[in-house]
Amino acid sequence: MPIFKRSIFSILIRFCLIILFFHLSHIACAQVDYYEELQSKGQFITLQSQPLTHKFSNTKAVKVIYDIQHERLYFTNSSKYRYHHDFCREVLRNNPDVTEFNYRNYRASNMRHYILGTINYYEDQQVYALEFATTERFSKDNIRLYDMIVKHAYIGENLYLNPITERQMDYVRNMTKPPPIITSNELYKGVRYQLLVPGSKIGRLRKIDIKDLKNAQLQASDIVLTNGSPNEIDLCAGLIITRFQSPLSHINVLCQNRKTPVLALKTAYEDYDHLDNQYVRFTVTTNHFILEKVTEQRFLDFEKNNTRVRLKKLSWDTASYRLLPIDRLQKRHITSYGGKATNTAELFKISRLRKYCQLPENAFAIPLVYYVRHANRSGADKIINEILYDTSILNNKQALNEKLKQVRKRMRSYPLNKELLKEVNFICNAGSNPTKRFRFRSSTNAEDIAGFNGAGLYNSCTGILGADSGKTIERAIKKVWASTWTERAFRERQYFGMNQRRVGMGILVHNAFGDEDINGVAITKNLYRKNYEAYTINAQKGEVSIVDGKDSAVAELFLMHNEGEVIVNTITY
Repeated sequence: MPIFKRSIFSILIRFCLIILFFHLSHIACAQVDYYEELQSKGQFITLQSQPLTHKFSNTKAVKVIYDIQHERLYFTNSSKYRYHHDFCREVLRNNPDVTEFNYRNYRASNMRHYILGTINYYEDQQVYALEFATTERFSKDNIRLYDMIVKHAYIGENLYLNPITERQMDYVRNMTKPPPIITSNELYKGVRYQLLVPGSKIGRLRKIDIKDLKNAQLQASDIVLTNGSPNEIDLCAGLIITRFQSPLSHINVLCQNRKTPVLALKTAYEDYDHLDNQYVRFTVTTNHFILEKVTEQRFLDFEKNNTRVRLKKLSWDTASYRLLPIDRLQKRHITSYGGKATNTAELFKISRLRKYCQLPENAFAIPLVYYVRHANRSGADKIINEILYDTSILNNKQALNEKLKQVRKRMRSYPLNKELLKEVNFICNAGSNPTKRFRFRSSTNAEDIAGFNGAGLYNSCTGILGADSGKTIERAIKKVWASTWTERAFRERQYFGMNQRRVGMGILVHNAFGDEDINGVAITKNLYRKNYEAYTINAQKGEVSIVDGKDSAVAELFLMHNEGEVIVNTITY
Protein backbone atom coordinates (compact mmCIF):
# COMPACT_ATOMS: atom_id res chain seq x y z
CA MET A 1 0.00 0.00 0.00
CA PRO A 2 1.45 3.46 -0.88
CA ILE A 3 2.69 5.45 2.08
CA PHE A 4 0.23 8.30 1.41
CA LYS A 5 -2.80 5.99 1.42
CA ARG A 6 -1.50 4.15 4.46
CA SER A 7 -1.15 7.42 6.44
CA ILE A 8 -4.71 8.52 5.56
CA PHE A 9 -6.02 5.09 6.54
CA SER A 10 -4.12 5.36 9.84
CA ILE A 11 -5.63 8.80 10.53
CA LEU A 12 -9.13 7.50 9.84
CA ILE A 13 -8.62 4.55 12.21
CA ARG A 14 -7.39 6.87 14.96
CA PHE A 15 -10.30 9.23 14.42
CA CYS A 16 -12.80 6.36 14.69
CA LEU A 17 -11.13 5.11 17.87
CA ILE A 18 -11.34 8.58 19.41
CA ILE A 19 -15.04 8.82 18.55
CA LEU A 20 -15.60 5.34 19.98
CA PHE A 21 -13.72 6.28 23.16
CA PHE A 22 -15.85 9.36 23.77
CA HIS A 23 -19.01 7.40 22.98
CA LEU A 24 -18.11 4.66 25.44
CA SER A 25 -17.10 7.27 28.02
CA HIS A 26 -20.48 8.92 27.63
CA ILE A 27 -22.24 5.59 28.07
CA ALA A 28 -20.12 4.82 31.13
CA CYS A 29 -20.94 8.20 32.65
CA ALA A 30 -24.65 7.69 31.97
CA GLN A 31 -24.48 4.32 33.76
CA VAL A 32 -22.94 5.75 36.94
CA ASP A 33 -25.71 6.17 39.50
CA TYR A 34 -23.57 7.50 42.30
CA TYR A 35 -20.21 7.62 44.04
CA GLU A 36 -19.82 7.06 47.75
CA GLU A 37 -16.67 9.16 47.68
CA LEU A 38 -15.99 12.05 45.36
CA GLN A 39 -12.31 11.68 44.60
CA SER A 40 -11.77 14.15 41.76
CA LYS A 41 -13.27 16.99 39.78
CA GLY A 42 -13.66 14.52 36.92
CA GLN A 43 -16.10 12.54 39.04
CA PHE A 44 -17.95 15.74 39.94
CA ILE A 45 -18.30 16.50 36.21
CA THR A 46 -19.58 12.97 35.60
CA LEU A 47 -22.39 13.55 38.10
CA GLN A 48 -23.13 17.24 37.56
CA SER A 49 -26.27 18.79 36.09
CA GLN A 50 -27.84 22.21 35.82
CA PRO A 51 -29.25 23.41 39.15
CA LEU A 52 -33.02 23.24 39.56
CA THR A 53 -33.09 26.92 40.49
CA HIS A 54 -31.29 29.21 38.03
CA LYS A 55 -30.44 32.02 40.45
CA PHE A 56 -26.85 32.38 39.21
CA SER A 57 -25.31 31.82 35.81
CA ASN A 58 -22.49 29.39 35.04
CA THR A 59 -23.37 27.00 37.87
CA LYS A 60 -23.27 23.19 38.06
CA ALA A 61 -24.87 21.04 40.74
CA VAL A 62 -24.47 17.59 42.31
CA LYS A 63 -27.13 16.30 44.69
CA VAL A 64 -25.99 14.61 47.92
CA ILE A 65 -27.93 12.13 50.05
CA TYR A 66 -27.07 10.66 53.43
CA ASP A 67 -29.04 7.52 54.37
CA ILE A 68 -29.35 7.83 58.14
CA GLN A 69 -30.39 4.26 58.91
CA HIS A 70 -27.69 2.61 56.80
CA GLU A 71 -25.10 5.34 57.40
CA ARG A 72 -24.22 5.66 53.71
CA LEU A 73 -23.36 8.77 51.73
CA TYR A 74 -24.33 9.12 48.05
CA PHE A 75 -23.07 11.67 45.54
CA THR A 76 -25.76 11.11 42.90
CA ASN A 77 -25.85 11.33 39.12
CA SER A 78 -27.85 14.53 39.05
CA SER A 79 -28.48 14.47 35.31
CA LYS A 80 -30.03 11.02 35.55
CA TYR A 81 -31.86 11.74 38.82
CA ARG A 82 -33.01 15.35 38.76
CA TYR A 83 -34.59 15.17 42.22
CA HIS A 84 -33.52 13.52 45.46
CA HIS A 85 -36.80 11.63 45.45
CA ASP A 86 -36.01 10.07 42.04
CA PHE A 87 -32.74 8.59 43.31
CA CYS A 88 -34.22 7.33 46.57
CA ARG A 89 -37.10 5.67 44.75
CA GLU A 90 -35.18 4.09 41.88
CA VAL A 91 -31.82 3.25 43.50
CA LEU A 92 -32.54 2.95 47.22
CA ARG A 93 -36.02 1.47 46.67
CA ASN A 94 -37.61 3.90 49.08
CA ASN A 95 -40.98 4.52 47.50
CA PRO A 96 -43.29 6.89 49.40
CA ASP A 97 -45.20 9.39 47.29
CA VAL A 98 -43.34 12.62 46.64
CA THR A 99 -45.46 14.69 49.05
CA GLU A 100 -44.73 12.37 51.96
CA PHE A 101 -41.05 12.12 50.96
CA ASN A 102 -40.65 15.90 50.87
CA TYR A 103 -42.46 16.39 54.17
CA ARG A 104 -40.32 13.81 55.98
CA ASN A 105 -36.90 14.69 54.58
CA TYR A 106 -36.65 18.41 53.80
CA ARG A 107 -36.89 19.59 57.38
CA ALA A 108 -35.41 18.89 60.81
CA SER A 109 -37.43 15.98 62.16
CA ASN A 110 -37.13 12.59 63.83
CA MET A 111 -39.18 11.18 60.92
CA ARG A 112 -36.55 11.88 58.29
CA HIS A 113 -34.82 8.97 56.57
CA TYR A 114 -32.33 11.09 54.65
CA ILE A 115 -30.36 14.31 54.91
CA LEU A 116 -30.61 15.97 51.49
CA GLY A 117 -28.40 18.71 50.07
CA THR A 118 -26.91 20.06 46.85
CA ILE A 119 -23.29 20.97 46.11
CA ASN A 120 -23.23 23.90 43.70
CA TYR A 121 -20.07 24.78 41.82
CA TYR A 122 -19.98 28.47 40.85
CA GLU A 123 -17.50 28.54 38.00
CA ASP A 124 -17.08 32.33 37.79
CA GLN A 125 -16.12 32.46 41.47
CA GLN A 126 -14.52 28.97 41.53
CA VAL A 127 -16.48 28.21 44.69
CA TYR A 128 -18.13 25.01 45.92
CA ALA A 129 -21.05 25.62 48.27
CA LEU A 130 -23.48 23.28 50.01
CA GLU A 131 -27.10 24.42 49.85
CA PHE A 132 -30.24 23.04 51.49
CA ALA A 133 -33.95 23.43 50.75
CA THR A 134 -35.69 26.59 51.92
CA THR A 135 -37.82 24.47 54.27
CA GLU A 136 -34.73 23.35 56.25
CA ARG A 137 -34.49 25.14 59.58
CA PHE A 138 -30.94 23.82 60.05
CA SER A 139 -30.04 21.41 62.81
CA LYS A 140 -27.15 19.12 63.64
CA ASP A 141 -28.29 17.00 60.64
CA ASN A 142 -27.28 19.68 58.15
CA ILE A 143 -23.91 20.26 59.76
CA ARG A 144 -23.40 16.49 59.89
CA LEU A 145 -23.87 16.26 56.12
CA TYR A 146 -21.48 19.18 55.59
CA ASP A 147 -18.81 17.44 57.72
CA MET A 148 -19.25 14.15 55.85
CA ILE A 149 -18.83 15.83 52.46
CA VAL A 150 -15.64 17.53 53.68
CA LYS A 151 -14.34 14.11 54.76
CA HIS A 152 -15.39 12.13 51.65
CA ALA A 153 -14.92 14.61 48.79
CA TYR A 154 -11.84 16.05 47.13
CA ILE A 155 -13.26 19.53 47.86
CA GLY A 156 -12.42 19.10 51.55
CA GLU A 157 -12.38 22.22 53.66
CA ASN A 158 -12.73 24.37 50.53
CA LEU A 159 -16.45 23.61 50.73
CA TYR A 160 -18.61 26.51 51.90
CA LEU A 161 -22.04 26.38 53.51
CA ASN A 162 -24.58 28.66 51.80
CA PRO A 163 -27.53 29.54 54.08
CA ILE A 164 -30.33 30.82 51.83
CA THR A 165 -32.95 31.86 54.38
CA GLU A 166 -32.73 34.11 57.41
CA ARG A 167 -33.52 31.32 59.86
CA GLN A 168 -30.73 29.17 58.35
CA MET A 169 -28.37 32.10 58.81
CA ASP A 170 -29.55 32.58 62.40
CA TYR A 171 -28.69 28.98 63.22
CA VAL A 172 -25.16 29.39 61.85
CA ARG A 173 -24.64 32.68 63.69
CA ASN A 174 -25.41 30.96 66.97
CA MET A 175 -22.95 28.11 66.41
CA THR A 176 -19.81 28.10 68.55
CA LYS A 177 -17.67 26.97 65.64
CA PRO A 178 -19.55 27.37 62.38
CA PRO A 179 -18.26 26.00 59.05
CA PRO A 180 -16.99 28.46 56.40
CA ILE A 181 -19.98 30.49 55.20
CA ILE A 182 -20.63 32.17 51.88
CA THR A 183 -23.79 34.23 51.44
CA SER A 184 -25.89 34.47 48.30
CA ASN A 185 -25.00 38.14 48.15
CA GLU A 186 -21.27 37.32 48.03
CA LEU A 187 -21.92 34.80 45.27
CA TYR A 188 -23.94 37.37 43.32
CA LYS A 189 -21.09 39.90 43.43
CA GLY A 190 -18.80 37.36 41.77
CA VAL A 191 -21.15 36.67 38.87
CA ARG A 192 -19.71 37.63 35.48
CA TYR A 193 -22.93 37.64 33.49
CA GLN A 194 -26.71 37.46 33.81
CA LEU A 195 -28.98 35.46 31.50
CA LEU A 196 -31.91 37.84 31.69
CA VAL A 197 -34.38 37.02 28.91
CA PRO A 198 -34.16 33.70 27.05
CA GLY A 199 -34.52 33.52 23.29
CA SER A 200 -32.64 32.98 20.05
CA LYS A 201 -32.34 35.42 17.13
CA ILE A 202 -30.14 36.00 14.09
CA GLY A 203 -29.40 39.59 13.16
CA ARG A 204 -26.75 42.24 12.60
CA LEU A 205 -24.72 43.20 15.69
CA ARG A 206 -24.79 46.96 16.29
CA LYS A 207 -22.28 48.29 18.83
CA ILE A 208 -23.73 51.60 20.07
CA ASP A 209 -22.51 53.85 22.87
CA ILE A 210 -25.18 54.24 25.57
CA LYS A 211 -25.12 58.05 25.05
CA ASP A 212 -26.07 57.62 21.39
CA LEU A 213 -28.59 54.83 21.80
CA LYS A 214 -31.67 57.02 22.26
CA ASN A 215 -31.21 58.73 18.89
CA ALA A 216 -29.95 55.69 16.98
CA GLN A 217 -32.04 54.48 14.04
CA LEU A 218 -32.52 50.80 14.89
CA GLN A 219 -33.89 48.05 12.69
CA ALA A 220 -36.03 45.21 14.03
CA SER A 221 -33.26 42.80 12.96
CA ASP A 222 -30.49 44.59 14.92
CA ILE A 223 -28.83 42.93 17.90
CA VAL A 224 -27.74 45.86 20.05
CA LEU A 225 -24.55 45.85 22.13
CA THR A 226 -24.22 48.85 24.45
CA ASN A 227 -21.97 49.90 27.34
CA GLY A 228 -24.49 50.39 30.13
CA SER A 229 -28.19 49.66 30.51
CA PRO A 230 -31.02 51.59 28.86
CA ASN A 231 -34.42 52.08 30.46
CA GLU A 232 -36.09 51.69 27.08
CA ILE A 233 -35.06 50.71 23.58
CA ASP A 234 -36.52 50.71 20.10
CA LEU A 235 -37.57 47.41 18.58
CA CYS A 236 -34.58 45.16 18.03
CA ALA A 237 -33.77 41.46 17.73
CA GLY A 238 -31.57 41.23 20.82
CA LEU A 239 -29.92 43.29 23.55
CA ILE A 240 -26.50 42.88 25.19
CA ILE A 241 -25.73 45.23 28.09
CA THR A 242 -22.82 45.63 30.50
CA ARG A 243 -24.70 46.56 33.68
CA PHE A 244 -26.60 44.01 35.73
CA GLN A 245 -30.37 44.39 35.98
CA SER A 246 -33.04 43.53 38.48
CA PRO A 247 -35.22 40.90 36.77
CA LEU A 248 -38.30 43.12 37.05
CA SER A 249 -36.76 46.26 35.53
CA HIS A 250 -38.72 47.93 32.72
CA ILE A 251 -36.22 46.89 30.06
CA ASN A 252 -36.42 43.25 31.13
CA VAL A 253 -40.21 43.13 31.30
CA LEU A 254 -40.40 44.99 27.97
CA CYS A 255 -38.07 42.50 26.27
CA GLN A 256 -39.89 39.57 27.88
CA ASN A 257 -43.06 40.85 26.26
CA ARG A 258 -41.34 41.16 22.86
CA LYS A 259 -39.53 37.83 23.30
CA THR A 260 -36.26 39.69 22.74
CA PRO A 261 -33.24 37.86 24.26
CA VAL A 262 -31.25 39.92 26.77
CA LEU A 263 -27.78 39.27 28.22
CA ALA A 264 -25.86 41.33 30.77
CA LEU A 265 -22.11 40.71 30.47
CA LYS A 266 -19.71 43.08 32.20
CA THR A 267 -16.98 42.79 29.52
CA ALA A 268 -19.22 42.46 26.46
CA TYR A 269 -18.44 45.89 24.97
CA GLU A 270 -14.77 44.99 24.61
CA ASP A 271 -15.16 41.23 24.10
CA TYR A 272 -17.28 41.46 20.96
CA ASP A 273 -15.84 44.51 19.24
CA HIS A 274 -14.71 42.24 16.37
CA LEU A 275 -18.33 41.28 15.59
CA ASP A 276 -19.59 44.85 15.16
CA ASN A 277 -21.73 45.17 12.02
CA GLN A 278 -21.54 41.40 11.41
CA TYR A 279 -24.39 38.91 11.11
CA VAL A 280 -24.55 36.85 14.31
CA ARG A 281 -26.60 34.21 16.08
CA PHE A 282 -27.50 35.35 19.58
CA THR A 283 -28.95 32.76 21.96
CA VAL A 284 -29.76 33.08 25.66
CA THR A 285 -31.02 30.13 27.71
CA THR A 286 -31.36 29.58 31.44
CA ASN A 287 -27.94 27.87 31.34
CA HIS A 288 -25.70 29.62 28.81
CA PHE A 289 -25.43 32.13 25.97
CA ILE A 290 -24.04 32.01 22.43
CA LEU A 291 -22.87 34.90 20.26
CA GLU A 292 -21.28 33.73 17.02
CA LYS A 293 -20.83 34.95 13.47
CA VAL A 294 -23.08 33.54 10.73
CA THR A 295 -23.38 34.04 6.98
CA GLU A 296 -25.64 36.60 5.35
CA GLN A 297 -27.60 33.77 3.73
CA ARG A 298 -28.37 32.25 7.13
CA PHE A 299 -29.61 35.66 8.29
CA LEU A 300 -31.87 35.97 5.21
CA ASP A 301 -33.24 32.47 5.76
CA PHE A 302 -33.99 33.29 9.40
CA GLU A 303 -35.79 36.52 8.45
CA LYS A 304 -37.88 34.69 5.85
CA ASN A 305 -38.99 31.96 8.25
CA ASN A 306 -39.70 34.09 11.35
CA THR A 307 -42.70 36.37 11.44
CA ARG A 308 -44.07 38.31 14.40
CA VAL A 309 -47.21 37.20 16.18
CA ARG A 310 -49.92 39.84 15.85
CA LEU A 311 -52.42 40.63 18.55
CA LYS A 312 -56.12 41.04 17.87
CA LYS A 313 -57.57 44.48 17.32
CA LEU A 314 -58.12 46.55 20.45
CA SER A 315 -61.63 47.02 21.76
CA TRP A 316 -62.92 50.12 23.47
CA ASP A 317 -66.17 51.26 25.01
CA THR A 318 -66.97 54.98 24.85
CA ALA A 319 -70.44 54.68 26.36
CA SER A 320 -69.33 54.56 30.02
CA TYR A 321 -69.15 58.02 31.64
CA ARG A 322 -69.27 57.29 35.38
CA LEU A 323 -66.24 57.68 37.63
CA LEU A 324 -66.37 54.43 39.59
CA PRO A 325 -64.83 53.50 42.96
CA ILE A 326 -62.33 50.66 42.56
CA ASP A 327 -64.51 48.06 44.27
CA ARG A 328 -67.24 48.58 41.66
CA LEU A 329 -65.07 47.63 38.71
CA GLN A 330 -65.28 44.22 37.04
CA LYS A 331 -62.85 42.46 34.69
CA ARG A 332 -65.26 43.16 31.82
CA HIS A 333 -64.71 46.90 32.31
CA ILE A 334 -61.24 46.71 30.73
CA THR A 335 -62.57 48.17 27.45
CA SER A 336 -63.98 51.23 29.24
CA TYR A 337 -61.58 51.79 32.18
CA GLY A 338 -58.37 50.12 30.99
CA GLY A 339 -56.16 47.27 32.17
CA LYS A 340 -54.49 48.78 35.23
CA ALA A 341 -57.69 49.96 36.90
CA THR A 342 -59.60 46.71 36.34
CA ASN A 343 -56.66 44.52 37.38
CA THR A 344 -56.16 46.57 40.54
CA ALA A 345 -59.85 46.12 41.27
CA GLU A 346 -59.29 42.35 41.34
CA LEU A 347 -56.86 42.81 44.25
CA PHE A 348 -59.57 44.48 46.30
CA LYS A 349 -61.72 41.37 45.91
CA ILE A 350 -59.12 39.26 47.72
CA SER A 351 -60.18 40.14 51.25
CA ARG A 352 -57.34 38.25 52.96
CA LEU A 353 -54.82 40.32 51.02
CA ARG A 354 -55.56 43.24 53.33
CA LYS A 355 -54.05 41.27 56.20
CA TYR A 356 -50.64 41.35 54.53
CA CYS A 357 -50.41 44.60 52.58
CA GLN A 358 -52.03 47.99 52.35
CA LEU A 359 -53.97 48.58 49.12
CA PRO A 360 -54.22 52.10 47.63
CA GLU A 361 -56.70 54.24 49.55
CA ASN A 362 -59.58 56.25 48.04
CA ALA A 363 -59.06 54.55 44.68
CA PHE A 364 -61.40 55.25 41.74
CA ALA A 365 -61.23 55.15 37.95
CA ILE A 366 -61.82 57.68 35.18
CA PRO A 367 -63.19 56.01 32.01
CA LEU A 368 -61.38 56.42 28.71
CA VAL A 369 -64.34 58.18 27.03
CA TYR A 370 -63.07 61.49 28.50
CA TYR A 371 -59.67 60.91 26.91
CA VAL A 372 -61.33 60.20 23.53
CA ARG A 373 -63.34 63.41 23.68
CA HIS A 374 -60.32 65.46 24.76
CA ALA A 375 -58.21 64.10 21.90
CA ASN A 376 -60.96 64.98 19.44
CA ARG A 377 -61.69 68.48 20.74
CA SER A 378 -58.01 69.43 21.12
CA GLY A 379 -57.21 68.55 17.51
CA ALA A 380 -54.77 65.85 18.57
CA ASP A 381 -56.90 63.29 16.72
CA LYS A 382 -56.21 64.91 13.35
CA ILE A 383 -52.43 64.71 13.89
CA ILE A 384 -52.75 61.06 15.00
CA ASN A 385 -54.60 60.24 11.76
CA GLU A 386 -51.93 62.04 9.77
CA ILE A 387 -49.25 59.89 11.40
CA LEU A 388 -51.09 56.60 10.88
CA TYR A 389 -51.89 57.14 7.20
CA ASP A 390 -48.61 58.69 6.03
CA THR A 391 -45.80 56.16 5.54
CA SER A 392 -43.26 58.93 5.07
CA ILE A 393 -43.85 59.86 8.71
CA LEU A 394 -44.05 56.30 10.01
CA ASN A 395 -40.73 55.37 8.41
CA ASN A 396 -38.84 58.50 9.49
CA LYS A 397 -37.88 58.57 13.17
CA GLN A 398 -37.28 62.31 13.30
CA ALA A 399 -40.56 63.16 11.53
CA LEU A 400 -42.48 60.71 13.71
CA ASN A 401 -41.03 62.18 16.90
CA GLU A 402 -41.95 65.69 15.81
CA LYS A 403 -45.56 64.73 15.08
CA LEU A 404 -45.92 62.83 18.35
CA LYS A 405 -44.62 65.89 20.22
CA GLN A 406 -47.36 67.92 18.55
CA VAL A 407 -49.98 65.40 19.70
CA ARG A 408 -48.75 65.55 23.29
CA LYS A 409 -48.61 69.34 23.24
CA ARG A 410 -52.21 69.59 22.02
CA MET A 411 -53.35 67.16 24.73
CA ARG A 412 -51.58 69.11 27.49
CA SER A 413 -52.50 72.64 26.38
CA TYR A 414 -56.23 72.20 25.67
CA PRO A 415 -58.49 72.95 28.70
CA LEU A 416 -59.90 69.98 30.57
CA ASN A 417 -63.65 69.37 30.56
CA LYS A 418 -64.98 71.43 33.50
CA GLU A 419 -67.58 68.87 34.59
CA LEU A 420 -64.94 66.13 34.71
CA LEU A 421 -62.57 68.31 36.73
CA LYS A 422 -65.39 69.22 39.13
CA GLU A 423 -66.32 65.57 39.69
CA VAL A 424 -62.69 64.46 40.22
CA ASN A 425 -62.19 67.25 42.77
CA PHE A 426 -65.40 66.26 44.56
CA ILE A 427 -64.36 62.59 44.90
CA CYS A 428 -60.85 63.51 46.04
CA ASN A 429 -62.26 65.90 48.67
CA ALA A 430 -64.65 63.25 49.97
CA GLY A 431 -61.86 60.85 50.91
CA SER A 432 -59.44 60.97 53.81
CA ASN A 433 -56.13 62.37 52.54
CA PRO A 434 -54.42 64.95 54.78
CA THR A 435 -51.65 65.62 52.25
CA LYS A 436 -54.16 66.24 49.41
CA ARG A 437 -51.74 64.47 47.06
CA PHE A 438 -53.17 61.99 44.56
CA ARG A 439 -51.53 59.67 42.09
CA PHE A 440 -52.98 59.57 38.56
CA ARG A 441 -51.90 56.34 36.86
CA SER A 442 -52.18 55.27 33.23
CA SER A 443 -54.84 52.64 32.52
CA THR A 444 -55.10 52.04 28.79
CA ASN A 445 -56.86 49.28 26.92
CA ALA A 446 -53.34 48.54 25.56
CA GLU A 447 -51.69 47.82 28.91
CA ASP A 448 -51.73 44.95 31.41
CA ILE A 449 -53.69 42.77 28.99
CA ALA A 450 -53.12 39.18 27.85
CA GLY A 451 -50.00 39.00 25.68
CA PHE A 452 -49.01 42.64 26.25
CA ASN A 453 -47.95 44.15 29.59
CA GLY A 454 -46.98 47.63 28.36
CA ALA A 455 -44.33 47.97 31.09
CA GLY A 456 -42.90 51.48 31.26
CA LEU A 457 -44.76 52.76 28.19
CA TYR A 458 -47.02 55.29 29.86
CA ASN A 459 -46.61 57.89 32.60
CA SER A 460 -48.11 58.36 36.04
CA CYS A 461 -48.32 61.82 37.62
CA THR A 462 -49.04 63.39 41.00
CA GLY A 463 -51.77 66.00 41.40
CA ILE A 464 -52.34 68.13 44.51
CA LEU A 465 -55.89 69.02 45.47
CA GLY A 466 -56.40 72.80 45.61
CA ALA A 467 -53.11 73.69 43.90
CA ASP A 468 -53.33 76.87 41.80
CA SER A 469 -50.29 76.04 39.71
CA GLY A 470 -47.60 73.39 39.36
CA LYS A 471 -48.92 69.93 40.21
CA THR A 472 -52.61 70.60 39.69
CA ILE A 473 -55.22 67.89 39.22
CA GLU A 474 -55.90 69.12 35.68
CA ARG A 475 -52.22 69.02 34.74
CA ALA A 476 -51.84 65.47 36.09
CA ILE A 477 -54.80 64.14 34.10
CA LYS A 478 -53.66 65.73 30.84
CA LYS A 479 -50.05 64.57 31.26
CA VAL A 480 -51.20 60.98 31.72
CA TRP A 481 -53.42 61.24 28.63
CA ALA A 482 -50.58 62.77 26.60
CA SER A 483 -48.23 59.90 27.50
CA THR A 484 -50.37 57.64 25.28
CA TRP A 485 -48.39 59.11 22.40
CA THR A 486 -44.76 58.87 23.48
CA GLU A 487 -42.51 57.40 20.81
CA ARG A 488 -41.77 54.27 22.85
CA ALA A 489 -45.50 53.58 23.38
CA PHE A 490 -46.36 54.22 19.73
CA ARG A 491 -43.60 51.98 18.37
CA GLU A 492 -44.38 49.16 20.80
CA ARG A 493 -48.03 49.07 19.78
CA GLN A 494 -47.02 49.29 16.13
CA TYR A 495 -44.70 46.31 16.57
CA PHE A 496 -47.54 44.20 18.00
CA GLY A 497 -49.87 45.19 15.17
CA MET A 498 -52.38 47.02 17.35
CA ASN A 499 -55.03 49.26 15.85
CA GLN A 500 -53.73 52.62 17.08
CA ARG A 501 -57.04 54.29 16.25
CA ARG A 502 -58.57 52.26 19.11
CA VAL A 503 -56.06 53.07 21.86
CA GLY A 504 -57.78 54.77 24.77
CA MET A 505 -56.48 56.01 28.13
CA GLY A 506 -58.44 55.58 31.33
CA ILE A 507 -56.91 56.69 34.64
CA LEU A 508 -56.60 54.97 38.02
CA VAL A 509 -56.60 57.53 40.86
CA HIS A 510 -55.67 56.95 44.51
CA ASN A 511 -53.91 58.60 47.45
CA ALA A 512 -50.26 59.31 46.73
CA PHE A 513 -47.70 57.77 49.03
CA GLY A 514 -45.34 60.06 50.91
CA ASP A 515 -41.63 59.48 51.23
CA GLU A 516 -40.99 55.87 50.31
CA ASP A 517 -39.33 53.58 52.83
CA ILE A 518 -38.90 50.94 50.12
CA ASN A 519 -39.18 51.04 46.35
CA GLY A 520 -40.08 47.65 44.94
CA VAL A 521 -41.68 45.46 42.31
CA ALA A 522 -43.26 42.04 42.84
CA ILE A 523 -44.48 39.36 40.46
CA THR A 524 -46.58 36.30 41.30
CA LYS A 525 -44.20 33.88 39.61
CA ASN A 526 -40.97 32.08 40.42
CA LEU A 527 -38.58 33.42 37.76
CA TYR A 528 -35.84 30.94 38.68
CA ARG A 529 -37.55 27.56 38.82
CA LYS A 530 -40.47 26.22 36.83
CA ASN A 531 -43.35 24.46 38.54
CA TYR A 532 -42.27 25.67 41.97
CA GLU A 533 -44.48 28.45 43.27
CA ALA A 534 -42.97 31.60 44.72
CA TYR A 535 -43.29 35.36 44.58
CA THR A 536 -40.28 37.09 43.02
CA ILE A 537 -39.62 40.44 44.70
CA ASN A 538 -37.17 43.25 43.97
CA ALA A 539 -36.83 45.95 46.60
CA GLN A 540 -34.51 48.84 47.41
CA LYS A 541 -34.44 50.98 50.54
CA GLY A 542 -35.50 54.57 49.99
CA GLU A 543 -36.64 56.09 46.71
CA VAL A 544 -34.01 54.53 44.46
CA SER A 545 -35.79 53.30 41.33
CA ILE A 546 -35.91 49.55 40.86
CA VAL A 547 -37.23 49.58 37.32
CA ASP A 548 -34.98 51.96 35.40
CA GLY A 549 -31.78 49.91 35.74
CA LYS A 550 -29.58 53.02 35.79
CA ASP A 551 -28.70 53.37 39.45
CA SER A 552 -25.56 51.65 40.72
CA ALA A 553 -27.32 50.32 43.83
CA VAL A 554 -27.81 46.55 43.95
CA ALA A 555 -31.48 45.86 44.57
CA GLU A 556 -32.54 43.25 47.09
CA LEU A 557 -33.85 40.18 45.32
CA PHE A 558 -35.65 37.38 47.08
CA LEU A 559 -38.21 34.63 46.61
CA MET A 560 -41.11 34.21 49.00
CA HIS A 561 -42.46 30.66 49.35
CA ASN A 562 -45.51 29.50 51.25
CA GLU A 563 -44.63 26.17 52.85
CA GLY A 564 -47.37 26.35 55.47
CA GLU A 565 -45.50 29.46 56.60
CA VAL A 566 -43.82 32.26 54.68
CA ILE A 567 -40.18 31.44 53.87
CA VAL A 568 -37.85 33.99 52.25
CA ASN A 569 -35.02 32.82 50.00
CA THR A 570 -32.59 35.73 49.72
CA ILE A 571 -30.50 36.07 46.55
CA THR A 572 -29.02 39.57 46.90
CA TYR A 573 -29.27 42.21 49.61
